[in-house]
Amino acid sequence: MDPEHTDAQAKEQAEALLATRRILARLKVGLLESGEELAVRPTEEDRELLAHDTEFRAEDDLRVFDEWHAALGTDPQTALLQMGQRLRRGPPGANSRRSSKPALDVPFRPRSGYRPRTRSPGATSPELLS
Repeated sequence: MDPEHTDAQAKEQAEALLATRRILARLKVGLLESGEELAVRPTEEDRELLAHDTEFRAEDDLRVFDEWHAALGTDPQTALLQMGQRLRRGPPGANSRRSSKPALDVPFRPRSGYRPRTRSPGATSPELLS
């Protein structure tokens, strides 16, 4: 193991990955609800990730995502836009139908009136973190 790869860094990386997975799941659901045609459908894993979703968690995931990209020196807004593009037309080189619709004009943010299943802020399920 790389001596510079500390437990704290590993924890931050795991948190950023989990936040990104939940953001992707929310994007899939949000785009489908808005009538978009996607190359990828929500999976059982997506449903599990969002089973105990809250507005607090959605906002915190975006904060973690922004901080992670800032630490990497990449633009989080561009990353969100690219995620939306990939959901619409599939991964590069995929044999999927190309959408004629433009990429997301704005990144995903919880919409007004967002009513997720509630759970106390900061609560996490152990199975989601493993």
